[in-house]
Amino acid sequence: MKAQLVVEDLDDVVLRKLLKMKDNDQFTSKTWGEWFSFLTRDVFLNDSAGEMIQKSTRQNLLRTWCGNLADNLPSIREMDTIRALAPADEDADKIMGPCVVVGRGPSLFKHQHLKLLGESGFKGIVVASDGALIECLKNNVVPNYVVSVDGNKDLIWKWYDHPLVAENASKIASILCVTVANNVLKHIQKIGMKAYWFNPQFDDWRRNESFTKLQMLLTASEKNPNGAPNVACLGNAGATAWVMSHALLRRSPIALIGMDMGYLPETPVEQTSYYRAMMEGTGGNVNLVMQSYGKVHNPFFHCDAVNDAVFRQYRDSFLSALEQINPQIRTVQCSEGGCLFSEDPSCRLEYMKFKDFLSEVSRN
Repeated sequence: MKAQLVVEDLDDVVLRKLLKMKDNDQFTSKTWGEWFSFLTRDVFLNDSAGEMIQKSTRQNLLRTWCGNLADNLPSIREMDTIRALAPADEDADKIMGPCVVVGRGPSLFKHQHLKLLGESGFKGIVVASDGALIECLKNNVVPNYVVSVDGNKDLIWKWYDHPLVAENASKIASILCVTVANNVLKHIQKIGMKAYWFNPQFDDWRRNESFTKLQMLLTASEKNPNGAPNVACLGNAGATAWVMSHALLRRSPIALIGMDMGYLPETPVEQTSYYRAMMEGTGGNVNLVMQSYGKVHNPFFHCDAVNDAVFRQYRDSFLSALEQINPQIRTVQCSEGGCLFSEDPSCRLEYMKFKDFLSEVSRN
């Protein structure tokens, strides 16, 4: 239902200021309704678990993000950014060949996709989320790149702390968000892994109060006059790895494995990834948290899965981003399970068993 808004006592000066604000927000040719929707994007009317955890996350993690950024800044200003990984100018518009993006979803283990990849002789590149790095190496898969976005100093450091990671460090490039914990950077440098920086895009960098804009200004230096590049992370390392694969590395087709954005149906709720965070974000409201979980049937791989409010948001962000990328880029969901799919016929996500994808690219 749409309503009309009539303001009878609007001063002419105030109107001109509103028009200028609308223009500054890049909404000049759009309707007032579209602009108001933009202005109220962070205002929540319903106390859903997803909205409550989103607010709680921003409030609780801002201090962590700022602290990590401050600790990393001296290194960021002297090191390379992801610009150094982009194809040469003469290849900037070329599609550079196949890629496999590795998340850490349960399908990765259920279908033994890394074993299959390690034995396949795959000639493209592999971009792994940090949580999948050690599992890749255990299966004789040495990723070309590993991506980290989370600022948790205990969790993310753990993904790099393994003899296999140290043994293969010189063959792997780490793509780091500027707000990762500083102990992650120090460990990466200690084992000889090269790191490249990017800014996570939290908000509209064009606005003066933008945290993303602040990151750009702080990371600017003589070596990197424009600061670290901004990247839409879509909420998690796996999705960020996909963004890097097509937007930075110019890869296609891109196979997704371990990209479930959900859980196996038999997983106890208490053992799901975001249960504790949602409990904290809702003040321990068990009923509200339980309402955020839902069973999903995947019609492409004929299986069931369970997701929650956080994973639904990740899925929606991914599918929205998929609509905006270069139409030449093929993204193929090969996880063979999970909740990352769309039954919308216009969705540009393909579905294929991983063994069939590997066969296809080997032939081509």
